[in-house]
Amino acid sequence: MLIAHINKLETGTKDLKVEQLQGGKTIANNVANILQIHPSTASEDIKIAKITNGGRSGRNNLYNQPFKLNWCDKIMGFKKGVAIKNIATHFEEMKNKWEYELIVAVMDTHNFRASDYFDRDKFRKNLPEKYENMEERKIDRYF
Repeated sequence: MLIAHINKLETGTKDLKVEQLQGGKTIANNVANILQIHPSTASEDIKIAKITNGGRSGRNNLYNQPFKLNWCDKIMGFKKGVAIKNIATHFEEMKNKWEYELIVAVMDTHNFRASDYFDRDKFRKNLPEKYENMEERKIDRYF
């Protein structure tokens, strides 16, 4: 097993390519398989993996197909996850959308955390003032 670092990604690069390896051509020409792994910006528990050099067998279904590696506490390691259609989304910084802000704000209230059940009424009662006047249908789409 060879572990190598990649060169810093150029601005706008949102993919994993063999050319990114330090010593790229020399390393790529002397190994049969290259699996590149990169953290996802979507979650701390997800790594993005992509086989960028698949050997000479021609039987590698995952060659150049990005997929998720999900962290599993039970085995203290990663399990192969689903294939990724758009790898670029895992290289973009997460935006502060109002939806995320709302859920985090409600979850941080003492009343919400102290209760052992969850329903729409409870969610609405713990809304921050900023969201109290938002139309009900827009808030309720989370349930």
